[in-house]
Amino acid sequence: MGANPNSYEIGAPPNLEPPRTFARNGRKASAPPSFQSSEEEFAWTLFIVLAPLVLIDALYHAAAKGLWFDEILTVLVPSQDKVSSMWDILFRGMTSHPPTFYLIEHVMDKLGGNENITLRLPSIAAFLCVMVCMFVFLRRRAGGLIAVVSTAALLVTSLYDFYAFEARPYDLMVACIAIALLCYERAGSIRWALLLGLALAAASALNFYAVLAFFPFGLAELTHLVTERKFRPQVWLAFLAGGLPYFAFWPILRTQRLLFGAHFWAAPTLWRFANTFGELLYLGTPFSCAMFGAAFIYLAYLALSGNVGRRPTSASGLGFTLSDVALTLGFLAIPLVTLVAAKIGHGAFALRYVIATALGISLALGLILSRLKRSAVVSVGLFVLCVFVFQEASFWSLARRPQGAPDPIQVPSQMATDLNLPLVISNGLVFVPVWYHANDDLKSRLFFLADPQEQYAASGNDTTTIQMLTLKDWPKMNIEGFPDFARNHRKFLIYSDGDAQDFWPRLLIQRGYSLRTVAVDAATLSVTDGAPTPPKAIVYLVDLDERK
Repeated sequence: MGANPNSYEIGAPPNLEPPRTFARNGRKASAPPSFQSSEEEFAWTLFIVLAPLVLIDALYHAAAKGLWFDEILTVLVPSQDKVSSMWDILFRGMTSHPPTFYLIEHVMDKLGGNENITLRLPSIAAFLCVMVCMFVFLRRRAGGLIAVVSTAALLVTSLYDFYAFEARPYDLMVACIAIALLCYERAGSIRWALLLGLALAAASALNFYAVLAFFPFGLAELTHLVTERKFRPQVWLAFLAGGLPYFAFWPILRTQRLLFGAHFWAAPTLWRFANTFGELLYLGTPFSCAMFGAAFIYLAYLALSGNVGRRPTSASGLGFTLSDVALTLGFLAIPLVTLVAAKIGHGAFALRYVIATALGISLALGLILSRLKRSAVVSVGLFVLCVFVFQEASFWSLARRPQGAPDPIQVPSQMATDLNLPLVISNGLVFVPVWYHANDDLKSRLFFLADPQEQYAASGNDTTTIQMLTLKDWPKMNIEGFPDFARNHRKFLIYSDGDAQDFWPRLLIQRGYSLRTVAVDAATLSVTDGAPTPPKAIVYLVDLDERK
């Protein structure tokens, strides 16, 4: 008489192991709680301890980091009293996101308090949401210990260390994708398919590149269709529902393409594609690319060889299916999919647009660890912990160090006041933070000279200048072309930080004007984020009536 396949692991002696059951999707369920309870309790304890520590660390990061150019634009949009005014600003192309995020920040702005923290709270909360979603998803498949380690790996990616304390919508978008991940695994139910569509639509309403994160779900569903021979119309309808915000916000997207499409700063190149992996993991481009390539090849081998379900008999969780592997491969392939789409559609490519790839890192790590012994899982967990501790120790050591460097704009600002002269700040990325923190008297003296053609010639893109021109009518913001400025101001100061976009000193010299150096900053603090910057900031006195 044949053995009951539901009763024992293959090769296990009879009566030495409690019976196992099959889940509805054909995967073996985990052992009874008595076998895994201590490990699961330990994993839950780790996660419960980890989450508030991450919250505290993120809040401190947010408090210590000043608002930079993109974030200040985030402040300007929701500062409007009316939603219609916000829509008008977005329609002019000031920023590249749908209005949903700015409505959220409009509410946060009303809370008051430290804006460095308040405006970044949605991103911090979103990252914690991602952690919870990934822990729940992976615990079901691989047990609590692997789930904790794989989720903690997100802490050493730029999804945490940068975007989790940034007043921008990228982590919120990823949180919606992570929620969609939980909905997708239950999408056989109409209710969960509806929630899947809502989660994907929310992601699309936060960032226009969210649609490219639909690719992993589509690949997984095609795999399910092939392996299970079952078409699930509710899932495909959920995918379509996720794209509905694009119809509502098409005017904003169209404006962005018209304004920035020709010479956008983030051109889709192979170099930028490769560098994205290094930026995502902070491990250098060659090593990061090698890790991604090796993981992708290994997972593809598992999918093609039919060895997905093979793992240690003591493993926890239900295990991974072929659809899970396809989902993971899809997330890891988001940069490639985005590069191809950007090439075809003449769009942009940057890490922020493919940040959902971080979910693929967590999924891939969980899948690989589920095939290893517990000692290897612990070793990887300790490695992740060491990397995170080193990463944060560097930040905390700098944060606790007394800030002895001067404000880089203090000297030129004082000189402009003393000499009663306008102060031109060549770089728009510097101008906006300086203007934002300036008093009314200094704002009246600050000028930005807009010339898209010259910026393109100097740096290969004209994005900042075009973006600055969308602010031209903003109250107390002086943005002019050089001819108009020169008619009214024959003598002025220029603050230059040596950036590639900081082209006006070079251009004026080429045109035959005389520039006299009146101040050179020592090592300063960056006006954008308070970080140390090279000692290259120079203040020039320009007299247009003096020629060489």
